Amino acid sequence: MLRRWEVGGEVLRLLHTAPGVTRSLAVEQLGISSASASDLFDRLRQYDLLTETPAPATGPGRPTTLLAAAPQGPLIGVLDLAGSTWQILVADLAGEVTLLEQGTYADATPARFIPHLARRLGKALSPYADRVPVVSVAVAGTVTGDRLLQFAGEQPQPADLAPLLRGLPPHASLLVGNDATLGGLAEARTGAARGASSCLHLLLTGGIGGVMVLDGAPVLGATGAAGEFGHLPFGDPAQQCPCGAFGCWSRQVVVAMLDPGGEATAAHAFGRGVGALVNALDPQVVTVGGLAPGLMAADATSFERGYQDGLMAFRRSDPPPVLAALHQDGPVAGAVSRAIDELTTPAVLEQWAAR
Repeated sequence: MLRRWEVGGEVLRLLHTAPGVTRSLAVEQLGISSASASDLFDRLRQYDLLTETPAPATGPGRPTTLLAAAPQGPLIGVLDLAGSTWQILVADLAGEVTLLEQGTYADATPARFIPHLARRLGKALSPYADRVPVVSVAVAGTVTGDRLLQFAGEQPQPADLAPLLRGLPPHASLLVGNDATLGGLAEARTGAARGASSCLHLLLTGGIGGVMVLDGAPVLGATGAAGEFGHLPFGDPAQQCPCGAFGCWSRQVVVAMLDPGGEATAAHAFGRGVGALVNALDPQVVTVGGLAPGLMAADATSFERGYQDGLMAFRRSDPPPVLAALHQDGPVAGAVSRAIDELTTPAVLEQWAAR
């Protein structure tokens, strides 16, 4: 039974990665026969997974339809845990998001704000609960599985994120990802690095995180905590970071940014570290987000000097880093994209059809 949903899942993923896709284009791209396509699209409509509306005529040939997420179809619950603020959103299969609620932390200690947000999440999603098979969480911190190890660059304070599902139906599953990792995933699939086979994404906020994305899939490491680039020892080896390591790159850059006269130092240090990562990872495209674009614009000369100083000579003709296209929306977009992967698996689609 699950095999019948495999191609259906591929079609549904196109709603997100190829907005405005037509039925004829989907059939051609996925190599579906006419007979199979008729049965497939009938089934997707039957189970409120997509809708079809006539597409504008573009010339001779058979008319086709535009594919879109069904209004009563499955939804994704999204919780964005930024460093000082949080927001709860809901998204459809096409990745269109609606903000439900937002706020700041009364207490930024994870063990204290997680129970509070679990209640807010359950209440916010209650009108849609039977339509939310997946809740996807973007966290400004180090995560492995559904465990938060360190939040927003503070002292390590491990916390379990599974309680966020309290108040939701038992069928709901939880996905947790680092904000920089998810931002990189979004840039690779729908942003500035779309179409690149390999992308290095860096997010500068209160620290530096990122991810290497290969063929649309993030490199997460053995425990899911890969991408903590800000804790590479590019800084002063005498300075200890709250993470416990000495000489962390994040600390060098962020401390300089907070110094009223430190822009040049921060821009040079950031550029030098980016160059070193390009040497190590050999990405086709480098995207930068968060506070990085502003820092680079504030002192472009210092950034470029640091970047060139960090690069091996044969790489100095490579294209320079590009600004993230999704800006502050990257982590949420990545959380949605990851959840769409989960939601369009044959097993989850079969569960949806059997409701």
